[in-house]
Amino acid sequence: MMPICKRICFLFFWIFLFIHYAAAQQNEVIIINSISISGNQKTKEHIILREFTFQVNDTLDSNQLAFQLERTRQNIFNLNIFNFVYVTYFQLGTNRIDVKITVVERWYWMPFPILQNAETNFNTWLRSKDFNRINYGFYVENENFRGRKERLQLLFQWGFSRMLATKYFIPYINNNRKLGLWVGAGFSFNKEVNFGSDGNKRLFLKDFNQILKSEYYVNSGITIRNKLYTRHELSLQYRAVMVADTLSQLPTDYTQSSATDMGFVTFNYLLKNDKRDNVSYPLKGHRAEFEATAHGLGLGSLGTNVVFLRGLYYKHFDLKHRLYAAAGVAGRVSLAKDPPYLLQQALGYTYYVRGYEYYVFDGQHYGLFKSNLKYLLFQTKEAKFEKIKSYKFNTYHYSVFLTLFADAGYVWDHLYAAENPLSNTFLAGGGVGIDFVTYYDSVMRLEYSINKLGQPGFYIHLAKSL
Repeated sequence: MMPICKRICFLFFWIFLFIHYAAAQQNEVIIINSISISGNQKTKEHIILREFTFQVNDTLDSNQLAFQLERTRQNIFNLNIFNFVYVTYFQLGTNRIDVKITVVERWYWMPFPILQNAETNFNTWLRSKDFNRINYGFYVENENFRGRKERLQLLFQWGFSRMLATKYFIPYINNNRKLGLWVGAGFSFNKEVNFGSDGNKRLFLKDFNQILKSEYYVNSGITIRNKLYTRHELSLQYRAVMVADTLSQLPTDYTQSSATDMGFVTFNYLLKNDKRDNVSYPLKGHRAEFEATAHGLGLGSLGTNVVFLRGLYYKHFDLKHRLYAAAGVAGRVSLAKDPPYLLQQALGYTYYVRGYEYYVFDGQHYGLFKSNLKYLLFQTKEAKFEKIKSYKFNTYHYSVFLTLFADAGYVWDHLYAAENPLSNTFLAGGGVGIDFVTYYDSVMRLEYSINKLGQPGFYIHLAKSL
């Protein structure tokens, strides 16, 4: 008689074979017979094909088909050159399909009038309503120049900060479409300059009889995209800053060692891994970045090499039943002991703790935590402006989210902390809000929050939170 252990092993062997056979029967192999694209009157087909997760004659498991089609649709939509992207497929026999992509193109030459405040955010300007801090002019951009997703930008700005700038970006310059190139240049001058902070509020020097600061730059860079969701960027820039004597002599050391002329080279390396479902308003996926920036490099008049290391990681979760969550961290470390004030912005500018919109935090290092809980109040819908004939404008989508959020941060500052009591302290804020999301990447957030000081506030933001 067969020993009991052998019987058990024999039984498990046949169970394994049965499960493997059953799984193989359920997970049929699907072959991509063909791919067709329509609606791309301007856009070159290879720009769209570059975003596919599969190609013709590839084989996919049947249980992965829906995921791969949706992921491809998201990748194409995240090019930010289409208003809508639709993916369908047609069954051919038992295991072959034809895939069809239909896109609705945007209007690519976009002349935007500039009417914006020069504060750190819209809420700070609403407090002062100082029209001397308004920038005006126009901005011309083509996100899909020549139908190759080349980006051409021209900026003409007057008001608080007068500026001329241009940039030209080519996403692919080689046959395998992995290497890109960009060049840019700009010039600006100001008669009012933010030279420091006190009480965690910005301080300004103003003199309408002379230019306090003028600046020009030229830069160029390359992008490397070996993988679908990972991008490397390397750039080199020369920046020249000229300031008036009254600005250079201020105790914040705005330039360095009271210099009125400062020209220096900046090298920048950026690594991005972005696998979000929608880069304008993500609900699923993740975004990770690492950036190293070196100012000086022994070239030019910047006496000290100033090196910053920056990183971030945000994760978005679909909790089902219209509920979504997101959380992320960001931070920066300075490897220079005493960088000039010109290079010291920490929190309160691009990154901020919600509830502290009226404050700025200058410093050498910072850490930031942000989190959201979202409920989809109104499902994403499509609608039409019946009186507008152009298909590039008459169809739009919209959705509305209720949000609950909590943020925390910390800024390390050994240079200006004596005048800024919130620096070198733990920052925390949270609240509730409502987000409006619509076409052409438009997001408006209305938020009510309170910070650790017990100060409540109602804030308007015209950008995504994470």
